[in-house]
Amino acid sequence: DFSGHCLPEGYVMTFLLTVSGTYNVWVYSDTENERIVAGSPKVLEVLPDVAVLPNYRATGEGLFCVDTRLCMANQDTTFTVQAKDRFFNNADSCYENVVVYVEPAFAGADQFSVTNLVEERNVGGVSQNGQPGQGIDVVTLSGYVGKPILPFNGTVSTCTAGGYQVALRATLSSDYRVHITVNNTILSGSPFDLTIHPQTQIISLGTPVAGLVTYNRWTYYAVYFDKPNEGFVVEVVKTDDNKGQPWTYVRYASIWEDIQEPEGGIRFEYPVARQSIYCRTCRIHVPPNKGQVGFWYVAVFGHEDDSFHIVTASKYTDNALVPGAVQTGTLSPGRYAYFQFTMVKESGFQVRASVTTEGAGELTTTLKKDSWPTVDTDTSSVFGVALRNGFCQDCIIDHPPTFLAAGNWYMSILAHTIPVDFQVALIEFQETNIVFGSKPNELSLPLYTWGYYTFTIDPDVEPDALQLQVIPSQAGFNVTTVLKRSQHPISTTDSTFNTEACTHCRVTVMTRQKFQATWYMGVYTGSTGGTFNIRMNMYQSCPNDCFGNGECVQRKTRACVCYPGYTGIDCRDALKDKVFAWHPLDVDTLDVSGNKRPLFYKINRFGETGFL
Repeated sequence: DFSGHCLPEGYVMTFLLTVSGTYNVWVYSDTENERIVAGSPKVLEVLPDVAVLPNYRATGEGLFCVDTRLCMANQDTTFTVQAKDRFFNNADSCYENVVVYVEPAFAGADQFSVTNLVEERNVGGVSQNGQPGQGIDVVTLSGYVGKPILPFNGTVSTCTAGGYQVALRATLSSDYRVHITVNNTILSGSPFDLTIHPQTQIISLGTPVAGLVTYNRWTYYAVYFDKPNEGFVVEVVKTDDNKGQPWTYVRYASIWEDIQEPEGGIRFEYPVARQSIYCRTCRIHVPPNKGQVGFWYVAVFGHEDDSFHIVTASKYTDNALVPGAVQTGTLSPGRYAYFQFTMVKESGFQVRASVTTEGAGELTTTLKKDSWPTVDTDTSSVFGVALRNGFCQDCIIDHPPTFLAAGNWYMSILAHTIPVDFQVALIEFQETNIVFGSKPNELSLPLYTWGYYTFTIDPDVEPDALQLQVIPSQAGFNVTTVLKRSQHPISTTDSTFNTEACTHCRVTVMTRQKFQATWYMGVYTGSTGGTFNIRMNMYQSCPNDCFGNGECVQRKTRACVCYPGYTGIDCRDALKDKVFAWHPLDVDTLDVSGNKRPLFYKINRFGETGFL
């Protein structure tokens, strides 16, 4: 709004502006046919009015703690006291006396500082006054004592354009009240409530840091990772003997402000948070595929009592496994080692982690396809078999030869109870084709592993039985054999036939099923390993009707029982040496061997003995 009047020297306009700043002023010469007066617009700079003490205000994110990282112990919390005019414009006045006074919000608030507690114990001997039996042994113990939190003043550093820069540094985390006066006039809104959070201490990977968390309070740490997909473990180990527990939480790019936050089980989801509670040695693992670039924050909560502790963040390395190569390492209790490998073929494989520390130590191995196992119970399942082997000194996981074997595999190894040295190996199963009637080759397998052998029975062959023999080349070689039609056996009990797997095996199979198929024989070695041969035979029921040189007899199968002088599964082969006759012989038994003299004689035929 403006008013005006006309004087001989021209038009005089009057208007009131309450907001300081830069304006454009346009002037028109006619209200009906508007014409802009030459020189319009004019630039008008409106300055603030004089400062008015009751209108001074405190501004800045630090005072109102919009981010917990702006208001932590042992670092400056900053804000501004701004001079204002009667219209609350920022006034350019830097001549007032600004005083900032900070006090604890609650009477009797305690600080906790490390000190030395001195304990005197009477241990006999001679005391300082010379009296026998009254000697004093002075023992210095590490501990802490509580003291009241003391008030302190903030520091006003500079003033620019009416803005007084204030910094306050609280050495202890607590709730405070901030009183501000300007020339002894209480600033509007004063006193302000301010929460100073425990300081976040930056820790380096692999470097232990000593800390203290007091009862029902928090201590914060931060560790930085400059690469993605790096797994790590955070370990907080209590170092005193009271009942306190250093509950530990880990979050990515934020910190815990309240033990109840966040709600709804999100603590168990990556990368938001993980927790380890009800523990004196608290560990949290982040597997390699969950690691992210940036700061990870560790929050330690004092449960039940105060806890001195050592906090360490250690980075995991993931190692590549190659078939036939052995890798070694050392693991502390509760720590993991990670390995990965790629199977190009569909041949099966075995991963084996073994304790090499003499006499003690146990491991748990976990295998997962396409992603890292997050914990030691996180496994893939194939054919209903969990790919995990726990609390063992020689941990073996087998995967049969199937299309599921090919791909990227990830394995974790966890140590229990005590530090252990270990070795880990990847063995790729070999599959060998064997042919009936071929000369047996000497085969070899290491201990506790599988060998797979295949053979095919053509449609024009109709055996009634198969006999497979796995013959060790030395005594004491422990081997188990299973046989399966059209598929690889995946365990020592996985067989096409309802028979128990055998050891030191001769497997004879009789079945009403059709034998015409591809068969897979699994040979699993025990604690010895070693070399062996495989022999195979097929049996038919009385082939060629025994060529008339024997009788078809029902035993385990219907088989030819050759007359004396003949041999073979079908009795076609004549013997060239004399043999004694069976008793009794049929009257029509003839010698067709081509010998010049009778081969057979029989005893006690009609009371007579003689050759036929």
